[in-house]
Amino acid sequence: MRIIFYRILFFSLLALSVNAYAVVGIGGVADALLDPVFVVSDFINAACYIIGVSFIFASIVKYMEHKKSPLMVPISLVVFLLLAGVILVLMPFAGKLLNVLSH
Repeated sequence: MRIIFYRILFFSLLALSVNAYAVVGIGGVADALLDPVFVVSDFINAACYIIGVSFIFASIVKYMEHKKSPLMVPISLVVFLLLAGVILVLMPFAGKLLNVLSH
């Protein structure tokens, strides 16, 4: 499955780079090659949101299990899932904040 994804990514980047050479000038080539970067960054942002929310949800479920049986589910797992979820949800905002501060 991973190999298929890499092949699709490679051939789509190759097709975009071939189209980029049809554009006149180095600036046009650079602009055309930046499009896949934006697509990948949007994909990573969406993945951060989805995984972060699922970690937060899992921490709530694990906390309910911890209340029933504290020896089976340690509170450290609950805290780790919650912190990891919050960090993952806030990670795309950090990138946008750095982008705003750099301009």
